Amino acid sequence: LPPMERFLLCVFDNVCASVRRSAWRQVPFRANDFGEDLDWSKRALEAGWRIVYEPQAVVMHSHCRPVSYEYKRTYQCHRKLYELFGLQTLPAPHYVLRSLVRGMANDLHYVARHEKPLGRCLALMARVPFLVYAGVLGQYRGARDQRLRLGRRHPDV
Repeated sequence: LPPMERFLLCVFDNVCASVRRSAWRQVPFRANDFGEDLDWSKRALEAGWRIVYEPQAVVMHSHCRPVSYEYKRTYQCHRKLYELFGLQTLPAPHYVLRSLVRGMANDLHYVARHEKPLGRCLALMARVPFLVYAGVLGQYRGARDQRLRLGRRHPDV
């Protein structure tokens, strides 16, 4: 399968998951620098287990982290996506500019529509360009560096 299809079959996030004990025993989580949930889901599927999405489950999960952390986390995530699936969401530099423009437009529009207190809205709008830049650059560089065996891991993520 193409990399994106392989990834979509394995989507699993242990922030809001439950795992059958027998699956856990057969396919335990293993030490991993990042992306232990994707590593686990890929191995669980290969071992014959299924992953089920339950749309009725509700989880509230949020962070307000520094932009530098968001870059490092996205970088690590996209190194792992390339390592596990050969996936590059931004395979060439010209995709970076397009993603920056689209990301900023989408995020600014979202903030304008959903954040009602004016002060909070303006504060988030001021952060959007930095967060989008960090995310897009992390996507591009993480996969590229993993493919070329360059860069460094960020153990503090």
